[in-house]
Amino acid sequence: MELVCYKILEYLYIGSNTILEENPDNISFHFLVNCTVDIPFPKNAVYPMQMRIPIENTIEDSFKFYNMIIYTKVLEKIAKCIHDKKNVFVYSSNKLERPFSLLSCFLIKYFKLTPTDAMKFIQNKYDTEILENNHFKSTINCYYCICKQTNKNNNIDKNEKIEENNNKILIPKLL
Repeated sequence: MELVCYKILEYLYIGSNTILEENPDNISFHFLVNCTVDIPFPKNAVYPMQMRIPIENTIEDSFKFYNMIIYTKVLEKIAKCIHDKKNVFVYSSNKLERPFSLLSCFLIKYFKLTPTDAMKFIQNKYDTEILENNHFKSTINCYYCICKQTNKNNNIDKNEKIEENNNKILIPKLL
């Protein structure tokens, strides 16, 4: 298996689980987000935070994926780690559709990007071929619609900082 790890933002990485076995850049990860049903967490290493988003890489799991994003508050936990300057690694197997989709939703929520802009931003970080037939585009689009409606109802300006639990979460600028 190929070692795959791409820096999406400061403190935010996406890649395959193989990077956890051999970490050539010696990146210290604080929060692991495992977007698989069956890939185990690393046994020999200690990571302060670990979360599993148990989704199969199928179009049928698109709605389940959306619900998991909301239910687990994974995006908020990622934002908190980034705010605290702690590295986050979102991963699956070598096919990165699930981490890609999760981070697209993150960019939609915290940077107010459209689905197209969020996906293009991440695609510019690595090989776009693996993302041509993303099963989770409907998850990303649904999340965008909900965020857009929520922001409209709350009158959130695109340039405002987002507040989580009455604390301002400062997210680094897009690279």
